[in-house]
Amino acid sequence: MATTTDAAADTGIEPEEVHHPTPGEYVRIGIVLAVLTALEVSLFYIALADAVRVTSMLILMVIKFGSVVAFYMHLKFDSRLFRRLMLAGLILAAAVYGAVLAMFTNVTPPGTT
Repeated sequence: MATTTDAAADTGIEPEEVHHPTPGEYVRIGIVLAVLTALEVSLFYIALADAVRVTSMLILMVIKFGSVVAFYMHLKFDSRLFRRLMLAGLILAAAVYGAVLAMFTNVTPPGTT
């Protein structure tokens, strides 16, 4: 099995450049993201139950977010430390968002009982 260093030596490319996608791969990823976006927009206009629509859009959102982070932000090709830092920040942001959302959904306006 060839290592990153072997592949770099064979191609004359620096080791950090070996795993980066080619421009063609970026275009293919962009096309996939455009198709997923078109699917999201079409889900808005199709008569579906709200639970199905929201679940489908959340799934598509996660797929698109993961693709952008992995390929365009290069986290797929960088050190695992960067992925962990990104994931930790994402989890922290989701926790704060959930806590604030829970706080405001459980508050009743003054004068209503």
